Amino acid sequence: MAATLEYRYTGSAVVAGEIIGTGDGATLTFSATLANPPVAAGSVVISYTIGGTTYTATDDGLGTITGTDLSGTINYTTGEVSLTFTVAPDAATNITADYHAPNLSLGGAATTATVSATAMNNIFDNVDPTEASTGDTEYRAISIYNSGDATAVSVALYMNPETTSASTQLNFWIEGIDPVSPLTIVDESDSTDVLAGAGAVFTHNDAASKLTVLDIPAGSEARLWLQRVVTAGASNLASDIGTINVDYA
Repeated sequence: MAATLEYRYTGSAVVAGEIIGTGDGATLTFSATLANPPVAAGSVVISYTIGGTTYTATDDGLGTITGTDLSGTINYTTGEVSLTFTVAPDAATNITADYHAPNLSLGGAATTATVSATAMNNIFDNVDPTEASTGDTEYRAISIYNSGDATAVSVALYMNPETTSASTQLNFWIEGIDPVSPLTIVDESDSTDVLAGAGAVFTHNDAASKLTVLDIPAGSEARLWLQRVVTAGASNLASDIGTINVDYA
């Protein structure tokens, strides 16, 4: 018996059945922009119908979509999708997209969707020029879920390595183990101060100051809130990557 911990999205981060086109029996190319970018790499499933049979196509985590009689691309940052069929989808049938939208991982119900292993926008979106200039604080909630068959003990969280940018920092707060009424925020900035009202105290933890977490039984979760702080005057970087580590036995 052993514990196995994995990170999962929360709330409305799992988008299903978003209509991105409708077949007419003749059109071979379709383009659309998904409603909730950025999109977690490796999470996209396109469903379509040809000859009365429903097919699915998936992305490879690098921006390429492939499926039966279908090839395409996706821009994970903008959500732009381009699809080319070799056989036209049936008339009056919808082309739909399922995907994971990290910007909607804002607490509430747990999901079964694991956080994308591809670092690009897998939890937070890009820092735009205004946020970099004036500073910005955003929040996300993820589950540390125990999918194993034994309790995870001696659980501890920390950053290693830290974020690439010296102008950004990730901080942690544990809401609890299997919270009965998990907190939900309405926007990524928590403009209504839900977290402050709940007494959330965020800490920054590295390998020398790990955050101790209560034991996580099999089939249970620890609800982890993440706070990304961008200091005013942040310099531009092509990517800003850090790693959240969890130790357990």
